[in-house]
Amino acid sequence: MQELDKEKTFENAVLFIRNGTTTDVSKTLKLQYYALYKQAEVGPCSLHGGEQPSYFNYIDRMKWGVWNNLEEMSSTTAKQRYIEMLNEYNPNWNKIKLKSIL
Repeated sequence: MQELDKEKTFENAVLFIRNGTTTDVSKTLKLQYYALYKQAEVGPCSLHGGEQPSYFNYIDRMKWGVWNNLEEMSSTTAKQRYIEMLNEYNPNWNKIKLKSIL
């Protein structure tokens, strides 16, 4: 797959997830998608995630922790893993037509 095709596939995968077509996805899986997206688009949490959120800010602390666990994973690897996870969860996701993808 060419680099431009991989990038477009990643963008479409993100749109698919954001469009709520995965309402039955577990919270754990949603956190993994979040972390991979942040790693792919922003970079390592250790460089761009700031300090670990307070214990009382449970949701942000969980998001930060999952993202931070990816450590130095490359953007390319994060995008590929995001697509692989979606392919595992819904192998036909890229055949579903969404207005925002077209």
